[in-house]
Parts: sequence; C-alpha cells; structure tokens
Amino acid sequence: MPAESLQELAQEAFDAGIALLKKNHELYPYAMVQNAAGKITYVAKQMESEHPKTEDVIRGLLDLFRNVYSEADAVALGRDVRIRESDGQAQDALTVLVERRSGESWEYYLVYQRNGDEYEFGKLTVSHPGPVVFATDDSIRARFFQL
Repeated sequence: MPAESLQELAQEAFDAGIALLKKNHELYPYAMVQNAAGKITYVAKQMESEHPKTEDVIRGLLDLFRNVYSEADAVALGRDVRIRESDGQAQDALTVLVERRSGESWEYYLVYQRNGDEYEFGKLTVSHPGPVVFATDDSIRARFFQL
C-alpha cells in the first residue's frame, strides 16, 4: 500500500478527474504536485491549441514537473485511457499515476461507462510501475506515456 500522503494525493486527483469528466464529458491530462508538508497544488500547462494532442499536454506537464516544480515531493498525473480487460473488451478508464521523488509510484485505473450525461464507475485496479516522472532516463517516460 502507498504511504498515506500518496493515497491522499491519488484521491484528490481522482476527485478532480471525475469532476472534470462529468462537467466536460472529455478529459485532457491534468496534474498536481505535493510538497513535503503534504500541501497539494494543482498545476496546468498553457497550450497553444484549444484542442491539443494528449501527448503534447503530457510533455508539457512533465516539463513543468522538471523545471517549475522540481522541488515537489510527489506528483500526480491523471488522464483518460482505453484499457483492454481480460475478456478482450476495451473500456474507458480514468488513470492516476502518483509518484514520490524517492521512486515510490502507484498507478490506479478506474473503469467507467458513460450513459448520456451519467457515468457509472466500476472496479479500481492498481499497479506499481516503478519510477516514471522522476526517472533519470527519458525513454522510460516516453514508453510509459507512449510519447
């Protein structure tokens, strides 16, 4: 299990992602940082396009983590993805990666289904990907985020 502060960061990121999804019916990647005292700050990268590519938003957020919030103790990055279930069916999922500077990281997937303006959320799964955002090798981030 992740440390309590990472659980709080993940919950905050999920709450924000669910609210954005319900409000806009779409979700661009979004992020938060947490300092050593546990304070959570939402971060955003100003994009040139009104409808930027997901990959460009992720690159912009990773750039912010490295250059503007380089002293953050932990980060959260949320995004909307399609995952393949064990039965081969593709499903929408809200995913949140939380990572501490020390390397502790967890990625949560919350599957959902949209019915009109209503959302039904399903099971939550978790994986332990290892360092991604704070990895020293850029190719790790590129593979993880498919950049």
